[in-house]
Amino acid sequence: MRRVARLVEKTLENDPRQFPIQMRAAASIVILLCRSGMWPAHDQEDLNEVVGQARRNLANIRELYSVESKRREEVGQHHSLHKLLKGLEAEMRILDARASETPLNIPDEPPEAWGINWPKP
Repeated sequence: MRRVARLVEKTLENDPRQFPIQMRAAASIVILLCRSGMWPAHDQEDLNEVVGQARRNLANIRELYSVESKRREEVGQHHSLHKLLKGLEAEMRILDARASETPLNIPDEPPEAWGINWPKP
């Protein structure tokens, strides 16, 4: 499990504007493993750091797509963009909850399009 964590941490160090798909995938792994209590953190500070990095990357991705949708009208009107932005918001809420003072207060609703892949607490 520690090998997966290192790979995710290294991925999160990249620029989300260049690698938005990889960043979102890495953030998804953080969400899944933190939700099930399986993230191999040394301590709470270590966990907060990776959760914070994943959250910042998702916010950067959201900003990237928001700017692009304003710049190109046909992109802004596309249904899948709205679905993507809604999913990013849900994922950021989960990471925010994980980093809060009461980290077990994680929302029960799955992020957009996660469906059956959402682990039960």
